[in-house]
Order: sequence, then structure tokens, then C-alpha cells
Amino acid sequence: MRAAPLLALLFPAAVALAVTSVSVAILTAANRPGVVSLIGTGVLAAAIAGHLILIPLWGPLGAATVTAVTGTVGALVALALVHRTWRVHAYATALRAVLLAVPAYAIASAIATPTTWGLVVKLTLLSAGVAGAFLALGELDRDETTRLWTALQSKRLTNAKVG
Repeated sequence: MRAAPLLALLFPAAVALAVTSVSVAILTAANRPGVVSLIGTGVLAAAIAGHLILIPLWGPLGAATVTAVTGTVGALVALALVHRTWRVHAYATALRAVLLAVPAYAIASAIATPTTWGLVVKLTLLSAGVAGAFLALGELDRDETTRLWTALQSKRLTNAKVG
């Protein structure tokens, strides 16, 4: 079996795991260890059941599917619990991130880059595009935007002096 279909499922699963990790850290900081245990237990139970059912049917694709689904559901539950605990609205940010990441991922997958320099150029352009889109969507507040522009201008001045 080719790895591409598996990676197409496991990449979002890895992002969901990162979201879950941050959410668990936030909930732990809020002294909510019981909630953290419930998330872990629920995701683990669902993953075991899913793997027992789908691996015999679909093989590696079943394992990747279960991992992606349980990881995503776990991340959404963790975000809901962070919202409930801290009244932080992370859903809009998560949705914007998904809406920007999916096309970037599709473009990166569709454009072959046989050389290292081609890969560097492709990733640089895609990263700049995603960062620009986040700025255009207002993802940074005024203070964060000011700090970003100050850092970029400082970097330009430093590079100009060196060159």
C-alpha cells in the first residue's frame, strides 16, 4: 500500500494531537486533572474499539482513519472544555486555521519539487501565504501586529547593515 493515503489522514491527526496537547496543558493549569483523565480515557476507548473494528476490514487505512477521527474528536472535546473552563473562544481560530491549512496542504501535495531549492521556495511561498492570510483575517491583535512589524523592520535594518 502506498503511504500517501495514510499520510493524508495522519497529518490532520498530528495537528489534532497538538491541539489536544495544548488544551490538556491549559486544563491542567486550571487544576482540572479529572477532566484531562476523562478526555484521555474516552479517546483511548474509542481508538481501541475503532481499531478492533476497522483494522481487520481496511488494514492500515483503517488504523489511520481511526487515529484521525479519534484525534479530531478528542481535540474538539478538549477545545470545548477549555472554552467552558476559561471562556476562551478558540473555535473560530481553529476553523480559520483549518480553512487555511487544507488548501496549503493540497497545493504542497500537488506541486512536485524534485530539487531542494524548489522545496525551499515552495514552502517559503506557502508559509508566507498562510501567514499573510492570518494577518488579513485579523488573527493578530493590534499589539501583536505592532510587535511583528517592529521585529521585521529590525531584521531588515540588521540585514542592510551586514550586507
